[in-house]
Amino acid sequence: MLFEKALPEVVPLTNPLEAYAMFAGRVMAWVTLMEQLLADLESPRYRGATAEQIRGEVVLYERAMDRANAVLSAYAKLNIDERLARLTEKQADILVVVLKAGLNAAGVTPGQRELAHAEIARQLRAVKSEERREAGA
Repeated sequence: MLFEKALPEVVPLTNPLEAYAMFAGRVMAWVTLMEQLLADLESPRYRGATAEQIRGEVVLYERAMDRANAVLSAYAKLNIDERLARLTEKQADILVVVLKAGLNAAGVTPGQRELAHAEIARQLRAVKSEERREAGA
């Protein structure tokens, strides 16, 4: 019942590499949240009814660190960033082939085609540059 409330419609996964990258980002966001919880603590433990206890926030942080280690290790081993970059390059190559075919079919002159190719290359470099900037931010 809870699952149905949270996710009434399950959408098929179309890009598992992108999904894993998003998941890794969520894992790191969770670690950051747990670090913020720890920042407010004065001590990692407290005195319970019968003995000293470890605070739940400390246990959650420890678990978050373990999960982050597991996810990031798998992410690195799978070369997710590299594989996503290759996919993007393949998509750009396909786009160039399609655009060239369209220009040829439209009877564009060789001079116009050369100008179009140069502009396409410039635009693709601009998109790639923007993606790098966003990834670094």
